[in-house]
Amino acid sequence: PAEDREKLFVPHFSTKKRGSGLGLAIVNRIVQEHQGVIRVEDNRPRGARFVVELPA
Repeated sequence: PAEDREKLFVPHFSTKKRGSGLGLAIVNRIVQEHQGVIRVEDNRPRGARFVVELPA
């Protein structure tokens, strides 16, 4: 849901009962340490797509 997007990269946030909520937080930290960005987009008709951009 759109209301969860802001929280996706917050440690321990998960939309799943069995999720730890650490995966995207770790990925976000690694991407930031490499001066990159990660963003989430809608993946029609359902789901999400994560785009990682790293400097060359």
